Amino acid sequence: MSVQLIQVGGMVSPSEAFPLEPSDHELVVRAQSDASAFGLLYDRHYQRILNYSYRCTLSIQLAEDVTSTVFLCALRKLACCRQGQDFVHWLYRIATNEIKMHWRRERSRCSVEEQYSVDAHRIYIQGLQQLSPAVIAGQMEEFAHMRDSLACLPQKYRQAIAMRYFEGMPLEDIAAVLGKPLNTIKTWVRRGLAKMESRMKNPCTFLPLAASDRWLEKK
Repeated sequence: MSVQLIQVGGMVSPSEAFPLEPSDHELVVRAQSDASAFGLLYDRHYQRILNYSYRCTLSIQLAEDVTSTVFLCALRKLACCRQGQDFVHWLYRIATNEIKMHWRRERSRCSVEEQYSVDAHRIYIQGLQQLSPAVIAGQMEEFAHMRDSLACLPQKYRQAIAMRYFEGMPLEDIAAVLGKPLNTIKTWVRRGLAKMESRMKNPCTFLPLAASDRWLEKK
């Protein structure tokens, strides 16, 4: 079985990872009658949904289960993806709902008691080939601290932080995916960063966008 890797560093845009056409919309249309087209959508977006699910659950096993369910649900409900609707945002909404359903079923937060070393071999640091062993070790240690900080966040803050800093989504898009007012998302991001700062020396060094978002206005 192939090992799926969790990306630690900056996000990779779909245009960089998959520069060739067809577009998501074209594949969605084709997938209505061509299963191979949905396979292309799966290959294109599996990693980003896995990454997001992992940030929200901090469990690779659960993240893989959620991601598999997301694409199964998307395949079954493909006709519900309206024309003009962003397919990736739709996947994020399905993933978010699946994660919420998990919390309701468990009636408690997902256990994050797993030893970090268990997951470490499946962590991907962007630009790994260009980094020295010492730098890689430092980044892995930093990510371990960040993982602990994420684990202490309320789920709604964790989702907003994951979308903003690991997926690189604009605040407006996060609001659309989570179905919340923009000011609510700003509040969640601001409060989430504040809580992370209480446990990390400086999360902004690991999340570059956080340097500007720390000062989101209270409106």
